[in-house]
Formats: sequence, structure tokens, C-alpha cells
Amino acid sequence: KMAITIDFDDITYIICKHLLECGYTHSAFCLEKEAKLDPRILKDKNIPPGYLVHNLEKALVLGRMETHVHLDE
Repeated sequence: KMAITIDFDDITYIICKHLLECGYTHSAFCLEKEAKLDPRILKDKNIPPGYLVHNLEKALVLGRMETHVHLDE
């Protein structure tokens, strides 16, 4: 199996970016402060718009595909 690692801070930055995209600026601000994130890093990370939703959808599709492969075995 292919191992993919993702840092907790990376996940938090992705969620923060999503909150900002949805207009939840106060929630993004609170998350940023609670997680002690550097707001300059969020800008430097260059996370594309819709990144969180796109990757969650992709993960759900891959999960369903895995389920069907295992059922066919």
C-alpha cells in the first residue's frame, strides 16, 4: 500500500482556508488562534479554491471503489 502522510497543521490550514472561502471569517480567525497558526503561512501554502471539498469527494469515491473491489474478491 502507498503511505501518504499529512501533518496536523496542514489539515488545520486546509480547514481554515475552506472556512474563509465559505465566508466564515470569524470561525477561521478562531481556529487560527486556537491552533496557534501563523496567518502568513496560510497565504504561502497556496491552497487552491475548493481543495477540501474536492479531496473529500475523491476520498469517498475511492472508498466506495475499494469496497466494491473487496466484495468482488
